[in-house]
This record gives sequence, structure tokens and C-alpha cells, in this order.
Amino acid sequence: MPIGWPFRKWVPPVLVDEGGIRHSVEGIHRYLPFVTIANVTPYPRALARDLLGVTTDAEYIEVTAPMGADGKQLALDILERSRRARATQAAARARRGQLASWVATVAAKSTQHDAYRACSVDADELERVFANPAEENEARAAAAHALLARDRAAVVAPRITRLSPPLVVAAVRLAKDGASIVTDALLDEVLPFLELRDRVVFRQRLRRAA
Repeated sequence: MPIGWPFRKWVPPVLVDEGGIRHSVEGIHRYLPFVTIANVTPYPRALARDLLGVTTDAEYIEVTAPMGADGKQLALDILERSRRARATQAAARARRGQLASWVATVAAKSTQHDAYRACSVDADELERVFANPAEENEARAAAAHALLARDRAAVVAPRITRLSPPLVVAAVRLAKDGASIVTDALLDEVLPFLELRDRVVFRQRLRRAA
């Protein structure tokens, strides 16, 4: 039964984007990447037809389904996305190694030359990673940033919407020509869902780029 039922506070509906779930309650914003979600349980309609229990690798929280959504179907959809994300993560690590090392390779640059162009990761792989919603958000963000550095705005721009993961949107905004792709309105919408550390780094880099 939902915690505190039947006296639970109303929780704004979540937004399910390409990479996870955006959850806000009482001014606190959370982002739950699909790859971290282990289980989703819809409550019986007689109790709370819009309430879902979400178990991540670290915690359990309750979220409200979007208006008009079928809670049971939404739970199944989230679980399927989680399954794909975890399978993609495992395959990527077997092929590319640890995520942090791959991102560092892609993101490496110097003040002397355009290291993106000399990067060992070719553009085709970057496009595949960026275009695949099941890839980890960190990998997609790095790929998008590198593609823009290689003048591939035509590849990146059409895929950036309000359903793009917050980290991907932020990375694109910081990249070459990013301000023409990510509007201030979209940026304001996604920034609260970044981890605090990422928000601080983003604002520091944005100020340096100004």
C-alpha cells in the first residue's frame, strides 16, 4: 500500500524522457536514469490508479503517472526501457571498456589543437551512440558534444527536444553552435534535473564561454 495512504500528498506527474524519469515534489527535482531502475510496481486502481512504486539500485520512491496514462502499461514500458538500457550498458562496457575512460577519450581536448578531430573514436560510432536512447546518458552527452565539435550539427540538432535527457541537453548547449540548438527555455526546463555537481560545472563552463 502507498506510504501514508490515504493521506499522501499530491505529487506532480513525472515526465518520462528518452533516458529516464523526471520526478519533482515540493521543489525537489530528481532524475532516475532507466539504467538504474530495477523494478516498477503499479498500485491497484482501487487504491491509487496513477501511483507507481519505483525501485532503483539505491532506493525506493513513489511517483505519479502522467495525466491520462495507464499506470500498468507505463510500468511495463519503463521496465522494458530499463532492460534495454542495462543490456546496452553491458554490451558497451564489453566493447568500449569503462564508461568514464571512453567519455574521457571522446572529450579530450587541448588548447593547441582540435583533439576531437584526432580522437580515436570515429564519427560513425559517435553518431550511433548519440542516436541510441538506450545508451547511457553520459555517453550520449559526450558523443553529442564531440559531433558538434566536428561540425555535425545537422546530425545533433533534429534529435534535441524536451524529451532529450537533461545531461545531453546541457552538453549540447555547451558545445560549438549549441546555443542555436538548445533554447534558454529548454535549458531552464532541464537544469533542475542535473546532479548538483553537474549543475555547478555547467554554470562554470557557461560563464567561461560567455
